[in-house]
Amino acid sequence: MVEPKGRVLHMTGQVAWDSDGNVIGKGDCEAQARQCFDNVENILKAVGGRLDDIVSLRPRVALRRQWGTYTLMVWL
Repeated sequence: MVEPKGRVLHMTGQVAWDSDGNVIGKGDCEAQARQCFDNVENILKAVGGRLDDIVSLRPRVALRRQWGTYTLMVWL
């Protein structure tokens, strides 16, 4: 997130855990990706940002066959 005053937020290692540390969507790529994006959105909101402020993503998808599911979610 970049603000007019030049603030930048870097975050790494987002996983499909809820706020209690429970894994969400075990075996379900879409549910896990949604949880990751929910986590990212919550972090951004906490610092006054939003998903539209994201400049770059470097996702990691464990199973290559699930890449299509992930990319569809990002672009919808």
